[in-house]
Formats: sequence, structure tokens, C-alpha cells
Amino acid sequence: MSIPLKFTSPSVPASGTTWAQLVAGGLKAHIANMLVALATPLANPTTALTVSVNGGGTIGGALAPGVYLANYTNFDGLGETLPATESASFTIAQQVAPATPTVSATGGGASGGLLEAGTAYIKVTYSDGTGETTAAESAVFTVGATNIPRVTFGAVPTGMTGNIYITAAGGALGSEVLYHAGIAAAATTYDLAVARPVSVQVPPTVNGTSTNIPTITVPALPTGVVSRRIYLTQPAGLTGTETLYGDDVTATTYNLATLASATTAPLPTVNTTAPTAGQAERPYLDVIQQQGAWVRANTLFSNFLSGHPVDITELMGHLESIAFSYKAVWTAIEEASVLVAANQGHLTTSAGNVYATTQRVWP
Repeated sequence: MSIPLKFTSPSVPASGTTWAQLVAGGLKAHIANMLVALATPLANPTTALTVSVNGGGTIGGALAPGVYLANYTNFDGLGETLPATESASFTIAQQVAPATPTVSATGGGASGGLLEAGTAYIKVTYSDGTGETTAAESAVFTVGATNIPRVTFGAVPTGMTGNIYITAAGGALGSEVLYHAGIAAAATTYDLAVARPVSVQVPPTVNGTSTNIPTITVPALPTGVVSRRIYLTQPAGLTGTETLYGDDVTATTYNLATLASATTAPLPTVNTTAPTAGQAERPYLDVIQQQGAWVRANTLFSNFLSGHPVDITELMGHLESIAFSYKAVWTAIEEASVLVAANQGHLTTSAGNVYATTQRVWP
């Protein structure tokens, strides 16, 4: 599984600007205060994620079997925190092969059977829609003419079906071919009433079934965090060797259902949630150069849509920076508007030498 590059809308904090600061510094006071708020990186998460090994189901997973470790970081749209405390180890496993079956030579009846008389062996497997388990083989049993042997095995697990393989009469151990497939979940017996079919399908020698699907749980997103990134080791991976597995995670639960990511992006070693100098300056510059960011964004989109070989990672970085700029300016305007609405003052008229003048004043 590869993780597609996504656009993440940046998080812009409130500036905390007061009415007095707005009066003294105008709209730029909001931007200046916002930059101060942004200069402090987000706190690194400390609470380890928890794992319910079968939380997403006991079948249907695509991760390779093995013991894993997981971790996560917080993302604010511009950068990423350091990882939290690493999870406890957890195990992902394929479906278990059935236990050794038993056969009662006349369990299904002494007459009416169509199997050829003689000694035989059977094997039982389970299938889950992805693949099939390896087989458990019975002891040799004898089929009398018209007998209906009954095979007893462990209950077919939920979401799976059972399969029976049988040798020819007098056939050697290990020469079984498919007799019947699709035994329903929860079944524990099957009667061998029909003749052995012509078949060349033999039991698998390697377990090809899916794995369980662990569910991880993380705390709710804290203020300023727009999403999370999930990191996972390879099977039997060492502590701290997690690489990026899931991006743009906003829920408190997340299923590890798909193949491990092809990316090799490791856990971050630096908290990058404080904006870079360029990112911090851009909102301020956009207040002065009103349409600069719009022209830049239009150029970037035009180049991309014209088929220019632009670097997607670089393009997304520019677009996130421009989005940050406009969100910062928008936030400043919203904050200033609230302050104006709360501090409307009143109009007063004063007589002049020639004309009366009207102006707004505040108590």
C-alpha cells in the first residue's frame, strides 16, 4: 500500500489581540500576535495508542503475520510533532488450520453411500475468501460398500467455510484431492455420501488465509491538531523502527487492515509544527501585498493543469503555505470584526469655524 499525497488544511491559532492593540496597530496587530502564537510548537503527544488485536475483525486483514509495534504523531497542517510513547507489542496472525478430524465409518448410515469400498484418508481445511489454511489429516479408515462415513472436525469459524479432501480407495497417505468445498460456518460434521469426484485439486501446503485486523485507539485531537499520522514496524521490527502507515487520520480509532505502506518515511526526530520563517512571513506580506498569494496560487495551478512536470510534494507545500496565508488573514479579519462590533463607540458633532464636523469616539 502506498500513501497518496494529500492536502491538509493548515491550523491557524487565535491571535488573542485586544481592542487596545487593534486601535494601536490596526489589522497588522492581529497578524503579529498570531505569529507569536505560532512560534511555539505543538506539544508532543505522550499517551501511547492502545491496540485491540481483533477490533476490526478476526479475518480479512492484509498485513503479514508477525509481532508489531505502532506509534503516532500529531499534524497541524504545516508540520509534525515528535511521536508519542510507543505501543505495546501486538500479534497479527493468519487463520488457524483445523484440528485433526475423525471419521466414523457408518456415522452417516450403513447403506445408501456411493463411495468405493476400501481404506482412505481425508483432510479438512478452512477457507476465508482470501485463501485456504493448511490441512489436518485423519487416521486411515475403512469404507464398506454402501456405507456413509461421517467426518467430525472443529466448528468452521464465523466468516469461513470448510473443505474436505479424500484419497481414492486404497490411496496412499497424502494423495487426497478435493471432495467437497463450501461447508457452512459453525458446522462440525459432514457425511461422505456421494461418490468421490474426478478432481485434481490438492490441499494447500502453505496457509494463504487473511489475518486479523487490529484496531488502534488514540486520544481525541487536541486544539491546533488537524490530523494524525500512524506509524507501524515491519513484523518483528525493533522499537523505534516504525515507518509511515496511515496519514490524515482524524478519528480516535483506526483499523490496520491494509498492506503495510511502501513508504520508508521514518518517525520524525524534530518537532516541525512551528512555522518556518517563510511560512511565518507570508501572512504579514499578504496583508501588505494583497493579491500576491492569489497570483502565486493561480500560477501554480495553471502550470499543473497545463501538464508541466511539477513536483507534487513541492506543489502541495506551496499550496499549504498559501492556504495558511489566507486563513491567517481571514482569522485576523474575523477577530477584528468581533472587536469592532463590541466597541462601536458613538458619533459626536462639534462646531467648527466654518463647518460642523462629525466623528466617531469611544468612551
